[in-house]
Amino acid sequence: MKTRTLCKIWVLTCCSLCFIACGDDNEPLSLINTEGNETLIDITSNTLQLSPFSEGESFYINGGDGAYTIDNSNEEAVKFSYDGRTLTLLPVAQGKAIITIQDRDNNTYQLQVEVTYPQETYQVSGVKASAIGDDLTQMETQLLQGQIASDIYAGIEGKYVFTYMVPDSTEGELEMVPANNILPKKGVFQSSSKYQDNGLPYIEMKVHLTSGEEIVYSCYNTDIDSTYLFVQDVTDAYRTEYPKVEQALSFQYLQRTKTE
Repeated sequence: MKTRTLCKIWVLTCCSLCFIACGDDNEPLSLINTEGNETLIDITSNTLQLSPFSEGESFYINGGDGAYTIDNSNEEAVKFSYDGRTLTLLPVAQGKAIITIQDRDNNTYQLQVEVTYPQETYQVSGVKASAIGDDLTQMETQLLQGQIASDIYAGIEGKYVFTYMVPDSTEGELEMVPANNILPKKGVFQSSSKYQDNGLPYIEMKVHLTSGEEIVYSCYNTDIDSTYLFVQDVTDAYRTEYPKVEQALSFQYLQRTKTE
């Protein structure tokens, strides 16, 4: 009897050790995007950014023992659904939430989710100017064109940062950042599709800066990928100094360098 009891204890001990060993063999918890997009989550900060206009993102939970509990720190920013296989994160409003996944072995994974408006940054890669006036001398034309180009607030290496606050990206906030240490100009913009008399399409962008200044850009796609031409009519700004000018334009080439 004593021998049989000792055998039972030995078997139970071995089973327990095997169970613990198997638990230790579980892979660490992680998320795998169902669409195969490995860049969605910033691996440095373990952060996922979602647009409030998106339909969310779905992930498979990988690792652990397969029995997961999920906690959401802020349902006002993010909601989730889990069907036993797929975890879907849905944006609700701007804000941050921490999604915590845990299994029975206390393996834990935390993901920070930030719901923010989409943002694009455009670097100014080139500027030029045009001045037209039948009575302008060649010297006056050259001086005026040089002045227009140098007066552009966000010149070479400056940038424009657009924050889109409606689903079709036609309205939002704008920062015009010069290349030097001067503070950026901030404001809001509205854009709409237009056509020139020859049928060429362009975007008319109206900018209202917090300083009270208003700017109208005509924006064109170029043949270069992710590069746009912004044209501004600045005639009125130089007519006092150059009364013979009939039309003065500034040109900025903007290349998209960052999308968030």
